[in-house]
Amino acid sequence: KDYDFLFNLKNIDIQKVSWKNTSQQQTTTHLEKLVDILSKTENFSQENIKKLIYDYIERDETGVGVVLWPFRYSLSGKEKSLDGFLIASIIGKRKTIDRLKKTIKQMK
Repeated sequence: KDYDFLFNLKNIDIQKVSWKNTSQQQTTTHLEKLVDILSKTENFSQENIKKLIYDYIERDETGVGVVLWPFRYSLSGKEKSLDGFLIASIIGKRKTIDRLKKTIKQMK
């Protein structure tokens, strides 16, 4: 039951997507960037996803939680779950991008 979200993600609580005091606009911008980055990769392994996202975090000079919390929450709909990179590698590229886009759409 704890892993139901891997197969069927219920509606997520938009109020919980953003990390701490991050605005919904900032969160949306980061999620859109992740969609862009992940759409361009063929290697959808846990390690590669992690590398790509951490490269973005370093380039953007943003906090880790500001990017990783909404990424993981958008994929799991849970405050506590598996690592977001692992979730993405399990559910695959299409579902990962679809879930991120769904969150973005709900936040606008």
